[in-house]
Amino acid sequence: MNERKKSYFYSLTQNIMKKRLLIASAAVIILCISLTGHEFWIQPGLTHIVVGQRIPLELTIGENFTGERWQGKGNKVQAYTHYFRNESEELLLSLEPGEGIVDLPDFIPRTEGTHMLTLATHNNYIEMPANEFEDYLKEDGLMAAFNYRNDHNEKQKIGRERYRRCAKVLIQVGDDVDHTYRKETNLILDIIPLKNPYTHAKEDGLTFRVLYEGYPLPDAMVKWWRKDADSVETDFLFTSEKGDVTFSAATPGLYMISVVHMIRLNNDPGADWQSTWSSLVFGIEE
Repeated sequence: MNERKKSYFYSLTQNIMKKRLLIASAAVIILCISLTGHEFWIQPGLTHIVVGQRIPLELTIGENFTGERWQGKGNKVQAYTHYFRNESEELLLSLEPGEGIVDLPDFIPRTEGTHMLTLATHNNYIEMPANEFEDYLKEDGLMAAFNYRNDHNEKQKIGRERYRRCAKVLIQVGDDVDHTYRKETNLILDIIPLKNPYTHAKEDGLTFRVLYEGYPLPDAMVKWWRKDADSVETDFLFTSEKGDVTFSAATPGLYMISVVHMIRLNNDPGADWQSTWSSLVFGIEE
């Protein structure tokens, strides 16, 4: 483990210990969930199916790849898109945009291959006390923002942030595989596998490229998650100059790759920072 990763691991461990000590009342529990339930993903009922098979999909938010149904309303969703081979289909109207909580329709594929679904939200706004914002920046590896606040005497300033979320899921239908998995999407922050997760050799690692507004994102902290019926595993690495990061993915289970990027807002009277969150979910079978 390199020194930078050791430093972050120590910081993450300390933050987790602090959070556990804070859980002393219902009010504190609610506060912790609202501030740290950052991960946002599309949870599929299955990741390997056959043509015509119906599977449920659910927008999920939480920590440690364990969460609850997202309570966001339809008017918070900017785009919901199905990609397959050289085609894409906008499915936003299938969510019945409006004041109701988003309910993703079941996915029923008509063709074999690797299918991809993506969802993006509009911006939301949040404020945090200075110390909690500082902890959040360190925990999620947002050191450019952390250092900026330090260098500009803003460490005691409340965190005023606009945030938006992106989510992607890959579903393998039948045995036919294709290159849909590596298509660039309409997501502002995109995580693209460089090999198809459903065909890669299990002894090899899986490399992912992170793009922000279509360009490689270097030095971003990327989290890796795997879960099965009994446990959840996690790790993290930093992207290279090409925006690439490589994780092992040999053990059967449901996987999520997640990343967040934050930039300074200079001409926004309502917020100082813009964050974008992104996730990619896929499954590995025996």
